[in-house]
Amino acid sequence: MTRSIAKDEMRTTSPRRRASGRSTKDRSTKLPYLPTAAQRAIWVVAARHHTTGLMLLLTQYYLTPEQACSAGLDDHGALVADGFARPILVDPLDLPALGAWFAKTRRLKTPRSIATYLAGRLRKDVSAELRRVDPNIEWQARLTLRIQVLRRWAREVAVLDCGDEEAEYKEFCHDDEADPIEHMRQLSARSRRVLDDAAAVEAKCIATIRAQLGLP
Repeated sequence: MTRSIAKDEMRTTSPRRRASGRSTKDRSTKLPYLPTAAQRAIWVVAARHHTTGLMLLLTQYYLTPEQACSAGLDDHGALVADGFARPILVDPLDLPALGAWFAKTRRLKTPRSIATYLAGRLRKDVSAELRRVDPNIEWQARLTLRIQVLRRWAREVAVLDCGDEEAEYKEFCHDDEADPIEHMRQLSARSRRVLDDAAAVEAKCIATIRAQLGLP
């Protein structure tokens, strides 16, 4: 008897009791990646929340929440973070947002508070922003915003920006063993962008036809 068959028989004779408080929602409805529209919405909402600097630390500079909490700018405008022997060079265009973030007296200062913000307020407002773009999708139920999702997004952007140059990718990820080819095992960010754009064109065509026919 195979293991899977044994599990099925055990389930029919002695069903496992669902843990108290466990969600019955179909987990397959969760998006495994951030659509292009969601990526844009994150920056819009972050600007509204005055958390653009935090999002830059987590994505553009690929810091962990722990590092982001203790990081700061030195007198030369370079980023100082735990675990780095030297300050990290900062894009001059990012300095205003980073400076504003570090100047906040009530900014998120613990990994737990960052995780709560990502999964709570940010996810809720990003979902609302996306509903304006496409009200037919239950974004609140499908969108997942965790640090792992943001770091996956950041890695994908880095792969595109560095042109699959391994040394640059390793430097971005602060990891000598980081592998840019890892993304070839999944649908690439570029492929998803092409599919997203194609879907957007089709949706626009359908909306135009419905409007011409007087349909809602």
